[in-house]
This record gives sequence, structure tokens and C-alpha cells, in this order.
Amino acid sequence: MARKNRPLPIGSVVLLKGADTKMMILGYLKYGPFNRTDIYDYAACLYPQGYHSPEKTFVFNHDGIERIYALGYQDDSQIEFAEELMEQFRSIKGETDFS
Repeated sequence: MARKNRPLPIGSVVLLKGADTKMMILGYLKYGPFNRTDIYDYAACLYPQGYHSPEKTFVFNHDGIERIYALGYQDDSQIEFAEELMEQFRSIKGETDFS
């Protein structure tokens, strides 16, 4: 049920470019750690460790993903949410490429 040009669902497991540790997506449109002007596509935690604290949460953009290991759960409500989320991405970040 994965759809192109949409943000990855919560729970997706990815490897970032230049990294050796997998990350699990746990949120969207998060501010960077050093200022309130940079907004990133995803927030994630280490996989398989999971969420521990805000200090162990990482942010990155879709174009920083090297490999997708697993997609998070998707159903009709997640697909509907992804449509609404795309509107937020367009409003906040302009055109965003999730291909």
C-alpha cells in the first residue's frame, strides 16, 4: 500500500546516508536542535533501541535517506493523514520531494 511521493509512515525503519545505525521514524516537521528556523521532514529514534528521551531524538530530511528497511503500518486512516500532512509540508516547506 506504499505510495510514492508521500512521507514515510510512523514506524518506518531507515538508514541515513553515511550512517551505520538504523533509525525509526516517530514524527514529522520537527525543528532542528539548535534553532527554531530549520524544520526537518522527520524525527526519529535509534533502532532497535527505540525512544529514550528528547536528547536521543534525531531530525533529518527525506533526501538524507539512503535505504528504507521497513515501512510503518499503513491503513486508510494513515493514507488520509498523509494527504493532510502533505498540505502541511507544502505550507511550511514549499514543494517537497518524497520519491
